Amino acid sequence: MPKSSDYRVSYWWSSLMEFGEEVLVRNRKKIRLSQQEIANKLNLSQSEISRIERGLVRPHSLPAVREFCDVYQLTSSQKKKYLELINGISLIHSADLNNLLQNQVQFIARLNRSGYPKIAIKQFENLRTWLVLNTNFKDGANSASIQIFSRLLLEESAAWWDVVLPSETPKNTDALIKKMDMLAKLSGEGSRSDYYLKINKGFHAYINNNYQLAKSYFNKVLPKKEQLDSLWKLEVFRASLVTFSKVKDYESIFRLEPDVYNFVNNKSIDSTAKGYLLEGFARAHIEIDIQKALQHFDLAGKYILKARMEPDFLSIRYIQLTRSLICALRFQNKSRSALIRIAEPALNEAERRGFKRHQQEILEYINS
Repeated sequence: MPKSSDYRVSYWWSSLMEFGEEVLVRNRKKIRLSQQEIANKLNLSQSEISRIERGLVRPHSLPAVREFCDVYQLTSSQKKKYLELINGISLIHSADLNNLLQNQVQFIARLNRSGYPKIAIKQFENLRTWLVLNTNFKDGANSASIQIFSRLLLEESAAWWDVVLPSETPKNTDALIKKMDMLAKLSGEGSRSDYYLKINKGFHAYINNNYQLAKSYFNKVLPKKEQLDSLWKLEVFRASLVTFSKVKDYESIFRLEPDVYNFVNNKSIDSTAKGYLLEGFARAHIEIDIQKALQHFDLAGKYILKARMEPDFLSIRYIQLTRSLICALRFQNKSRSALIRIAEPALNEAERRGFKRHQQEILEYINS
């Protein structure tokens, strides 16, 4: 016997198909455009336009929805109805729209770390353009949208950190940081946007080996890490451990050690996150206790190996683990040929995925 949810799905699908037939097709014919002409305007195939009109697929992002609605010359009420049908929300409810935007930013962020940084950058650019055109940032009234926009700019910067060398980063991210600075001023000191700005500046210092400056930023954010989303809470935690090691602030590493083990022992946290934090913790111990570092690299490797079997694995974590392990093995005077043998799979993956900075750092560790 069919479930009640089956009927709801069937009704939603029939409504989407009906909208396509009664609104999209009629509007297209009214403005005297063929499916192919619509496809050319939207940079899509004619077959995809056909599937969208029949309700079989939906535009893939908010900017795409906006462009789609404009080309079909939908009225405000028609846009509202279409957005309700494809996303289950109304344009009128800004809280729902902000939630959709937040989810999309998180999705693109995972797309970057999953091994598609260049695609992620393009998606971030499209979404950023859409936000600028459709959101008023002149005052601090729309704090939720400001926070989401700040997060987007941080994630877009993070994607650039991975695909270009540190020397090439400023030309791609300086404008993003300026926008974040403006949003942080609107939100005020101690706001989420302010923390995102400090994280961005801290990581820029970090990837350029300016660890004292990175420490000053991370020390401002680390006590507030619980206020951040889980992804950036982890990023800041791990980067802080490595930074403290680089500036020989070993006391701070020892102080954070219980937090590391509490994190790893938390059953609700996934294997990828545990492996990533253990990798940073191990890297922080390279110059303190090489044996302890290698033990934690081994444990991190087990978590990462387990996570690689999962469909949503973030491939960059494997590359980062290999990079740090190569750094540690140099302290054991491993031969260059041995390091190359260990690093080769990660180097190939970094090249294939476009993680240029990580590829370059692995090679520098091997050749130094």
